[in-house]
Amino acid sequence: MLKYKIPFDKSIYIEQTILTLPYVYFKEQKKIKESAILAISFFLLGLVILLGGSDLSTLFFCIAIFVVFDLYVKHENFKTLKDAHIRNLKILLNENDIVSFGIFEFRDDCLRFSNDFYCTWIKWEDFKKYKVTKSNLLLIQKKNREDVLVIGKSEVNNTEFQKILSFVEKKMD
Repeated sequence: MLKYKIPFDKSIYIEQTILTLPYVYFKEQKKIKESAILAISFFLLGLVILLGGSDLSTLFFCIAIFVVFDLYVKHENFKTLKDAHIRNLKILLNENDIVSFGIFEFRDDCLRFSNDFYCTWIKWEDFKKYKVTKSNLLLIQKKNREDVLVIGKSEVNNTEFQKILSFVEKKMD
């Protein structure tokens, strides 16, 4: 069992929150991806029909233009949503003085995370995957994808971070 008591650090928390935003807003990203595929499909279909010699291709090009506009709007809304999330988080952190600790316990049967307000046990089979991004370990759950647990190399030393990585690799493979 590996156990780490990590003090709260505003700047690290903001960095880690930015890393988790694609998982928090995965539905919005999925809509953007679907719109992009739809736009490309209509353009390609219009091109094929144009090469076939039909004027019907104009209809598909027009539809594709509207889908591209919808894609642009969705992308801008997504950027605004992410920016507002980070801005509000920074305001909240600056207004409140937080003195807290997060405790990670890497057990054989589960991962336990607790702090002053929250305590959870997550079995290893309930994790979908893990990912190392910018010297941070992200643990993504199957059911609650938006509840990503993050532990950074800067929060523990390099040797301990490698121990955690090898432990998680064994448990999740």
